[in-house]
Amino acid sequence: MVGRPCSICTSADLDLIDAALVARNVPLAAVSRHFVVSEQALMRHRANHLPATLALAPQAAEACRASELLDRVNALAAVADEGIDSLRVHLDQPDNVADASLHRALQGWVREARELARLLAEVHGELATPDITINNQVNIVALVEHPDWVILRDGLVDVLDRYPDAKVAVAGWLAERAVS
Repeated sequence: MVGRPCSICTSADLDLIDAALVARNVPLAAVSRHFVVSEQALMRHRANHLPATLALAPQAAEACRASELLDRVNALAAVADEGIDSLRVHLDQPDNVADASLHRALQGWVREARELARLLAEVHGELATPDITINNQVNIVALVEHPDWVILRDGLVDVLDRYPDAKVAVAGWLAERAVS
């Protein structure tokens, strides 16, 4: 003796019913009323006949949204990198070296890039805890050995050698900072 066929599987609205069954915010009673089928038939169909891949659709949609969000964060990080690169090019020009507004803009871009890097590291599980705080402290050893710093330092020393008064003023300023 063969049992009765599933009333949902034989319904002309099968695809719509399946979509409603996998939607997170549609109550079973509402689906039952809308398609004029029993809740028991819907539960049996969901348990026995709903394709597994369709049942996983909400999780797949969530993963897709997460992937899209990650792509947006990566795109923002690329924009921040471009902003930093652009400002560095401007600051390499002799007329712009002392332009405070360019330095402030560069600091802003670096802050944004740092926050985006922190967010990406957090998302990828590269940070030990999500509540870790990254501050403005710099690893001095890495800074002193960084090729850009070496070029900048050598350039500053060369320029200051030509201007003894400026050299004394910079040395005084640095001494004040070292004390505090």
